Amino acid sequence: MLNRHNKTRGITLIELLIAMVISLVLLLGVGTIYFNSKRTYLVQEEFAHMQEGARMAMRFMIEDIRMAGYIGCAWNNNLDYDNFLTGNATDKADMGNFLVGLEGIEATGTGPGTAIDLAAPPAPAWSRPALPVDISNPAAPASGPLPDSDILIVRYADGNGAKLAINNNGANVVLDDQGVNAVVGPPGSQCHVPTGICETDILLITDCEKSRLFQATQLQNNAQGILMTHTAAGAPGNTPAAWGGAAGGLPEFEVGDSYVFRAASYAYYVANNADGVPSLFREQLRPNSTREELIEGVENMQILYGIDTDKTNATQTGDGIANRYATGNLVTVATDNVVSARISLLLATSNAINTKSQVAAAARTFILSGMTAATGTSVTAAADRRLRKVFTTTVKVRNKGLQ
Repeated sequence: MLNRHNKTRGITLIELLIAMVISLVLLLGVGTIYFNSKRTYLVQEEFAHMQEGARMAMRFMIEDIRMAGYIGCAWNNNLDYDNFLTGNATDKADMGNFLVGLEGIEATGTGPGTAIDLAAPPAPAWSRPALPVDISNPAAPASGPLPDSDILIVRYADGNGAKLAINNNGANVVLDDQGVNAVVGPPGSQCHVPTGICETDILLITDCEKSRLFQATQLQNNAQGILMTHTAAGAPGNTPAAWGGAAGGLPEFEVGDSYVFRAASYAYYVANNADGVPSLFREQLRPNSTREELIEGVENMQILYGIDTDKTNATQTGDGIANRYATGNLVTVATDNVVSARISLLLATSNAINTKSQVAAAARTFILSGMTAATGTSVTAAADRRLRKVFTTTVKVRNKGLQ
């Protein structure tokens, strides 16, 4: 009788080792796939965040640039325009030079054909010796604009405009209350909700022939509408405080063709945020303004301005198409007709991307506002493992822009 136990055999050591090697190879493959999938996911997530940041940054700038120079129905060539805000000449120009709807401040040494290194920035210098006081912050210069990025200023009349209820007189303007005769909010910052106009707002009153920039100092309910005064007191306040009508001795604004807009004067610039990360900021040009951090990770901004050279001073007309692009310092405000702006932003991801190899990260150079080093600005970024990309767009100025 055969012994069945003689046919039963165990696993040999060699077979066990072979099985272990196969298992390790499979585990290594699974681990590699997992690592690569996770790394791909992180790269895609960081890149998606960077692209979303670029879209948001461009959205803010595009909307403002398109509106640059808008002041209602008044055509701003040879316009009867007065800035009644109190302040020194520089402050008044920065807040209220609505005859220049789009202004470029060029960072010295950053035009086409130049090269800059973000790790070794130059001494702060721009084409304008005195930057707007609202953004330069002499008390904390480290928080001001980075010296290797351009600065953009846009000015325009914001909103649909509020109609007048009666012709203005020298001391006040009465707005159509739009059926809601109520001013709400704490004293000093009361607002009329339908019009969106508040006390201390910088406003632009315009008809089709003339325009005045002033500050609203007080809003009150009135039997005829919303009574808005414009006294000398305030920040910045008004000089002269009385204008228009018999009391003001200046041409008045009449019901039917006059509107009051909020005056928007914004500066866009790149600066370090509270965490020391370069970011894109927007700040309103007015006393005691607070800057807004729009997008984190914007390391550099270069802007070129498209000039319609077909326009002549005699006819003030052109075809509206840019024949050449120039940096802000090469634009002549008195004669050049800027019809577009080309914006280039260099963005970096918030986090570094890990790699399987530990090869040291190398500095990379990017070209902004051009296709080659000769036509654009070469920007060398820091030597780290962050992803970077240049985003460029060209924006048509719907209104006047620079003249």
